[in-house]
Amino acid sequence: MTDPRSILPVPVWLRYWAVLTLFAALPLVLLGAEVTTKKVGMVDDVGFRAPWLLFTIDVRETPLGYLIEHGHRLAGFVVGIFCIVLALGLAVAARSWYRLLGWAALAAVGIQGLLGKYRVDLNALFGDKLATIHGICAQLVIAVLVSVAVLTSRTWATSGTAPVALRRGAWILSVLIFTQIVFGAIMRHLLDPLAQRLHILLAFVVLGMVFWLFARIRRADCDPAVRRWSILLAVLVSIQPIFGVEAWIRRFGTMTLPDMVPSSLALDLARSGHHVLGTLIFATSVALTVLLLRPDRLRRPMLSETPDIDSNVHQVHQLEGVA
Repeated sequence: MTDPRSILPVPVWLRYWAVLTLFAALPLVLLGAEVTTKKVGMVDDVGFRAPWLLFTIDVRETPLGYLIEHGHRLAGFVVGIFCIVLALGLAVAARSWYRLLGWAALAAVGIQGLLGKYRVDLNALFGDKLATIHGICAQLVIAVLVSVAVLTSRTWATSGTAPVALRRGAWILSVLIFTQIVFGAIMRHLLDPLAQRLHILLAFVVLGMVFWLFARIRRADCDPAVRRWSILLAVLVSIQPIFGVEAWIRRFGTMTLPDMVPSSLALDLARSGHHVLGTLIFATSVALTVLLLRPDRLRRPMLSETPDIDSNVHQVHQLEGVA
């Protein structure tokens, strides 16, 4: 019998590289959250600096905000390099439409990098509005990287699908989570009162939707990968309200204008932690959605697989015995 691993459309090392690319983006998300929390996005009014800048300065005499902002930029360069390797590797070694996945990841990261550059260069014209767009698009970049990692995995290529109701529910949930994140970004950057209300109201909807989906997956005949992702999603969503309430109280419940609240370790942990955890929740929901949206054709054996002759003979003998 042919080894299923030998007929998978993506080589093993590229599957692992796609996962590493996703993990390489997590420091970028964390540093980006800290840039916004500490309001250090404009500590350097030059949009592009050499990626090795941090290695040419004395970090002991450099303000923390400057280090965070340029650490964020350096992390972006690192993720870009990972995506270049992924794109070239998939283009050369993968099969069929899998070759396009790396280019999609590279395009998403490249566009996000340009948004980051022009967020600084055009700050005089757009101010925090462009920073808001940059923050929202970061979530889409993470969604692309998560999707590439799942689509290139062995689970995607060899496992079956789930009921239609679960697929639709997961898709709707991902859209709801992204919408809530959009309102959260508007609230975080622009302090819009309508966005504040909608962000909180959608939190209740998302919470209910997550546990509805979790219960349906537990009752359905889903594969272990889907079950694991649903458990992780339920755990993350259960923790998120703690960070959300703490961030809200520390920024809006201090009898001080939100922009005038002094920075502190507790405030930074609450606000940045809430942002990063929200990104992880969205990434988990996207991974779960992609797994559940696997096409039905993957239920059938691949054409290049050799049938298990011994198993077929055994079944024939069983039928003869019954007859």
